[in-house]
Amino acid sequence: MCEKLPSIIKRTNGFSFGSSNKGNFKLEEFGKCKLFLQSESGPYLILTEKSGEKIILNQKNKTETEQVFENIKTLINK
Repeated sequence: MCEKLPSIIKRTNGFSFGSSNKGNFKLEEFGKCKLFLQSESGPYLILTEKSGEKIILNQKNKTETEQVFENIKTLINK
């Protein structure tokens, strides 16, 4: 989890409306990424695929994002 998202350089194949960003984007620090963002503020979950591509997601508020993080940790530890 991180609190700050690298700058979005461009949307390559995605959707942006208000604080919602979904699809393929190019980020300054990570390059090609998939974003599933519901809010412009953190925290953000950053998952890395075996290929090295990043998937970054968050929910509308910090509590919901933290719950998703806990759910992912539970699934990994099974």
